[in-house]
Amino acid sequence: MNLEDLKQKLASLNINPDEIKDEKLATAFLTMFSITEEQNKIIESLKAENQKFRDEINLLKGEQAKPEIRASKKNKDISSEKERKEIMPNKPRESNSRKDKIKIHRTEICKVDRSTLPSDAVFKGCRCVTIRDIIVMPQNTNY
Repeated sequence: MNLEDLKQKLASLNINPDEIKDEKLATAFLTMFSITEEQNKIIESLKAENQKFRDEINLLKGEQAKPEIRASKKNKDISSEKERKEIMPNKPRESNSRKDKIKIHRTEICKVDRSTLPSDAVFKGCRCVTIRDIIVMPQNTNY
């Protein structure tokens, strides 16, 4: 809780020490408020100093310090999308398919028994799939 939060809470209490009729009570309120303000200032400075020490310890350990996060500025577009599109315009990609270079040793056509399919099955077309296997075969040699 920082000083601004305390001031807001104090304002929401609607306590005005000047309106208190008992002078000792009014003085006590003012003294407590000033002590609280001073303590809060000390706490905030100690928090900053503590974070500074933590960052220094992390740097000595070889780690990173706490990053400094700046407040965001509204309506500022930091996207690099325009620059990326200027550098790399949309070009159709070149096909670098290895399937064109593969030697096919065997072709199989997979037949489906239509009686095993449901009655509402609809043919959507077919596609070719290339499967690459390694076959290890024994080779016997006599000398």
